[in-house]
Amino acid sequence: DSYMRLGNYKMAIIYLDSGVTLAKESGKEIYIASGYKKLAECYEKINELSNAYIALKNFLKYKEIIEKEQKTRDFAILDSKYIKEKNEVEYKQRMLKEQQTKLYLSTFFAILFIIIAVLATMLFIRKRKAHKELQQKQSELNHTMEMLHESQEELITLNRELEQRVEERTDDLRAEINRRKIAEENLIQTRDNILSAYQREKELNQLKGDLINMISHEYRTPLAVIASSADLLKFFDKNRDEEKYNRQLEKINQAISRMTSLIDNVLTFENIKNIQENSNFVEIDFVNYLKEIVDEFSLQQKYQFDFVFNSNKEKINIFADEKMLWHICINLISNAIKYSSFKKEIIITINEFNTIVTLSIKDFGIGIPENDLKHIFDPFYRATNSGFIHGTGFGLTIVKNFVELMNGEISIRSSVNQGTEVLISFKKNKQIPNQNYN
Repeated sequence: DSYMRLGNYKMAIIYLDSGVTLAKESGKEIYIASGYKKLAECYEKINELSNAYIALKNFLKYKEIIEKEQKTRDFAILDSKYIKEKNEVEYKQRMLKEQQTKLYLSTFFAILFIIIAVLATMLFIRKRKAHKELQQKQSELNHTMEMLHESQEELITLNRELEQRVEERTDDLRAEINRRKIAEENLIQTRDNILSAYQREKELNQLKGDLINMISHEYRTPLAVIASSADLLKFFDKNRDEEKYNRQLEKINQAISRMTSLIDNVLTFENIKNIQENSNFVEIDFVNYLKEIVDEFSLQQKYQFDFVFNSNKEKINIFADEKMLWHICINLISNAIKYSSFKKEIIITINEFNTIVTLSIKDFGIGIPENDLKHIFDPFYRATNSGFIHGTGFGLTIVKNFVELMNGEISIRSSVNQGTEVLISFKKNKQIPNQNYN
């Protein structure tokens, strides 16, 4: 305690470890629990959170052992008191029964004595006093019966009082047991909350590390391309080597585009909550809207793809946020192009069924392994067969978030080297952003 007050937590930890060891050897759980609690405080002060968590976990373990032993002792004491009171009640009931038996015997002998006395009197006093004495004895007998009746009522009253006292004591014991159970449940809940908070902090640190690693890795390649192309431009004459000069400029532009795309994806992922709060749902001609996006991809010469567009109606209107819808379509079509190394064909289908509008984007590329499908929407996750194909692992995460914000559903069907189909369904009716989305 002195070292802790002075702020020398490392020396305090050394003495606390020794104290805990001695307490374990002597089997003093209360000192062990106290030592672990102070160790957790010292480790927390010097920011050793993992050791603090272990010490806190040991503290809760020994504290639970101490509470269980205390509860066992308390229950034994209560049980002993209950048995003692029960034995006292049974003893009093036996005594009352013996007294009642003695009273009946006394009454019997008293009546017998009275009868004998009456007979003797009748013999001595003869018939003259027989009638008077009979009346007197009858009066005495009635009085005795009344006394017996009163005694019996007193016995019944005493028995009821004893039963009530036993019942009240039993209720008190039940209430005490329930109170201790509630206290134990609250302690367990507190422990679970601490462990849950620790796990959330661990996940946030992992997410931050993944983000830093992804950005540093994805930026390294385009920066290297820009640097090498810029160096090569120094050796080219723009007039004589125009084709080589333009080729290097195109590489620089492509690298800049990759870096810009990475930044856009990161910012979009970070600002999903703001996009939700500032969303503006309007009526959109989905068929025409998607055709314009496809035309933009078709005009870019580097994408030599055949886009097949199908729809069961010429015009299909949906209520959606235009920014969210743009991110969904751009990401899905870009993925279909990026991972299609075999058959360069992409099939886009829009259909309307009553109150549901469905969108299907199908490619014939490398596909997604079955084991990767359950993680494909996780941030930073990329399929194991993506190889050297550049990507951030953010695209499908953003798509899924925006689809759910618009009260839609998304699913993926895929086979390796056969292609991938992304299926999305939206509600056609006018709607607002998903208020339950987190």
